[in-house]
Amino acid sequence: MKCILSILLFSLITLAAPVSQNFRLRILRTEGASGGPLSEYLGLKDGVAVITKNPSEIITAYLDPDPNGMLYTDKKIPGYLFPTDGTGTQVYDFRFGGIPKRADVLFTNFTFVDRICQVCMPDKILAYFQPKDDPSTRYEGQFRAYKDGEGWTLKFHASKPPSVEGSEGVDLIREAI
Repeated sequence: MKCILSILLFSLITLAAPVSQNFRLRILRTEGASGGPLSEYLGLKDGVAVITKNPSEIITAYLDPDPNGMLYTDKKIPGYLFPTDGTGTQVYDFRFGGIPKRADVLFTNFTFVDRICQVCMPDKILAYFQPKDDPSTRYEGQFRAYKDGEGWTLKFHASKPPSVEGSEGVDLIREAI
């Protein structure tokens, strides 16, 4: 009898444990793009978030805790936003790896929000909420792709920036695996 109770208790604990849902992040160019939709994904190259079609660079990720927390690759490498410069422009490089021990590095509030056009794209997009963000107002942050040699790297703007030459607005769309 004790054995059966132990098995039942173990089963209940296993079922009650939160399960992280893995996903990929598909890139949707929202501004400055030319041509039709491409099959591009969030990738990782030398610790930097990039746009890629290369299957070896595409990352699988999850949030912990879900729905608002840290972003990790399936290899448990954390994602973070590193200030681009000290000018106070609130532009951050999107990186993965050991998180620097600095107060201005952002990493704990990744989440998913609805797109403005739910009919066009029913999936949610990756966002980062800063502590000062008011959940009752429209989210203003934006990921942007910047031309970097022959590829594109990603940066995060804490508020929607004006168009910048050599960059494109992008949404990172959650795609369940």
